[in-house]
This record gives sequence, structure tokens and C-alpha cells, in this order.
Amino acid sequence: LIAQDNDILQTVQTNADGIAFFPKPILQGGGGQSPAALHIYGPGNEFTLFNLENSSLNLSGRGISGRSALKPVSPFLWLDRGIYRPGETVHVAAIYRSAAGQPLNLPLHLIMRRPGGQVFLDTVPKLSDDDAIAVPVKLPLAAQDGNWSVSLATGLKEPALAQESFTVSAFVPPTLAVKLGTAKPIPAGQALQWPIEARYLYGAPGAHLSGTARISLSSGPTPYPQWQNYQFGLHSEIFTAPVQEPTLPDTDAEGQTQVPINLKQLPDSTRFLEAHVAVSINEPSGRPVSSEIVLPVTPDHPLIGLENAFKNDTVAAGKIPEFHIVALAPDGKASAMPVQIEVVRQSSQWNISMQHGVASWGYSYVDHPVLKKNIRLPAGHAYTLQLPVLDYGRYRLRVIEAHGGLAASSAIFYSGWQTSANPGVP
Repeated sequence: LIAQDNDILQTVQTNADGIAFFPKPILQGGGGQSPAALHIYGPGNEFTLFNLENSSLNLSGRGISGRSALKPVSPFLWLDRGIYRPGETVHVAAIYRSAAGQPLNLPLHLIMRRPGGQVFLDTVPKLSDDDAIAVPVKLPLAAQDGNWSVSLATGLKEPALAQESFTVSAFVPPTLAVKLGTAKPIPAGQALQWPIEARYLYGAPGAHLSGTARISLSSGPTPYPQWQNYQFGLHSEIFTAPVQEPTLPDTDAEGQTQVPINLKQLPDSTRFLEAHVAVSINEPSGRPVSSEIVLPVTPDHPLIGLENAFKNDTVAAGKIPEFHIVALAPDGKASAMPVQIEVVRQSSQWNISMQHGVASWGYSYVDHPVLKKNIRLPAGHAYTLQLPVLDYGRYRLRVIEAHGGLAASSAIFYSGWQTSANPGVP
């Protein structure tokens, strides 16, 4: 038990149940002798720290309060939907019950208020045989847009026993459906046209309508199912590409058009890419109706993939780390390739910097070489790489094409222990 002034207050051992006891007077020390942390030591030089100064977790805002106690009069109030147009009818229904769930025959006021709080309706509905009400309320054609409320109370100025809200808005539902077809891989290094179809919801084609298109590229998963468990590309790579906003031709008489997608000059990347295509077609009123699709991009150059044979990126102490390495051709088949394999151990180094008189900290990794060799990846199947048993720590495996090119891949893994980067390992 460590004090504020870094003094050791007391050292104890856990019992057979893993519980340690400290005398109460020691835990009630003040000033520099107040408890600050537990330093816990285990066999094999294992160590962990528990901070006693962190604030306790406040559970009040985490949905554990339960249901509020029922009042002697607890009516249940509901509406047929949550939004209405001006001139439509709001169907209000309620059942009158006591806290014990028994029917109540009470003359309660049904009060409906406008967004500003003005009373639109105050009536005492007639109860049905089961002590329930069903009241249709017709909204005026000039009903104010916004959030209205409806409540049940014993009087106009009395607190509400039950309350619901609804929105009044002169909304118009979409009349058009925009379809972008079924996603399928598209080849890199080419320019192509992706078909679009616009149809009115009643079936007629959305003919002669204008629109806009937006295409963005990002890193994505492999489009080849047999290699789904492999990681492709350098883990530290940050991929950016300019957003394309091509001119979208108006739809023809059949409601069809095509969005041009230009993949001829893609930024260099060691990963698989995907194209996010977003299209908006304007209704005759001018309101756009949007649709999106994600298209995998098949590369025009080989890529290297890595798969580890252990869980949660962590190798157990004393175990042999094993990886499967494959070089994929643009057609998704494993191909032969000479590569360079490098394994380094990464130790963290703390850094302190001053900016505008304020000190801030961070850390960086220092690489310590462990293994480096050249091999040739086979065609038709993955290569199995077995590393020697490693000491505790963080490691990086990097595989790059031996004679240049964009094929490269890397993976971070841990040996014998874990950090917050892989919290799934006990």
C-alpha cells in the first residue's frame, strides 16, 4: 500500500481466496500518508498497479434507476403515430388505471397544447365500458409546425398524470426510388460507367431528371472470399484520395443514366481499396433523393497478405509465433514473389515537449532488429513462417517485395503479454 508521499504504508499477502486485508487506521491516513495506490506483485516478476485516487464510477446516468413508482392515478396514454401534417387527425387513446392496475372511473382533462404552450384543446372525454378513451382530434390546415403535446390531468392547471408529444410538419414523402444495382468488384486502372435507375414509387420511370454524384475512395477489405482472414498492407499506412464529383447526365426516357467512375490514376497503396458511390436524383419539385453503394476495387498490382496463427495478436509465453504469408495477383490467385522479411522488437520511449509554455507528453517506438531474411513466396498457396520463441514485448513483422513495387504488409503482435491495444487477452 503506497502513500501520497511515496512511502510504503504496509505490505501484506493475499489469502487463499486472493483477498488482502489492511488495518482500517492505515487506510484513514491524511495528507502525505493518505493511501494513493496498490502495487501488486505476482510470481515470475509479474506486476500491476491499482490507483486508489481515481474517481468512483457514477452509475446515476447509466440507466439503472428503474421504473418510477406509480402514482395512485396512473393512466396510460398513447398516439397512433408521432408526426402529422396540418389538417390530419390525431388519434389519442388512453386507459385509466390505479397503481394496482385496477380500472378508474375519473373525469380527467385531455389537454393538447401548441408548440408555444398555448392550449389548443381542453376536454373531459367520455369513458368507455373498460375505463378507456379514444379521441380523434382534427388539426387545422394552418396548424403551427413544431412539437405539440397532449396530456391527462385533473385540471388545466394541475400537473400532468400522463403526457405524450408529437410533431406537426408539412412534410412530403419521397416519390422517387433510386437504384444503383448490386455491388460487385470494379478494376483499378480503368474508367467505367456505373448504371443508375430512377423510378417513381407508383412504377413510372423517372425520366429527364437531373442529379449529382460523389465518389470517394478508402481502404477496404479484400474482395476475394478465400483470403478474408488475411491482413493486407502496412498497418501504419494512411490512405487519402481526392473526392470525385463527376457530372451526372440527366436520366433518359426510361429513367436510366450512368455515373462515370475514373480509377485510372489512383494514389499508391499497399491495401485493397473500395469506392463509395453516392448519387442524388432530383424530383420534379427539386428535392434530391439519394442512394449509396460500396464497390470493392480489384488492384492492378500484386499485394501481400499476412495471417497469424494465434489469437488476439498475442503469442503465449514460450510458444512459436507462426504466420501465413501470401502474394496475391490482381486476379486473386497466390503468385510467386521474392520478398524480404523483417522482425523487430519495439520498445516505447517517452517524449516531453513544450508548446506555448505548456508541457505535453507522448511516446514513440524504438526498433531493435530480431530477424531479417529473404525468401520466395510460392505460387498457388500461402507460405508458412515460423519465428523463434520471442521474449516478452511488442513486435512488428514486415514483409516487402524484394525488387521494389507496391507489395508490402506489416503486422503488430505481442509476445507473452498484452497492452491496451489488444484488451481481449486475459
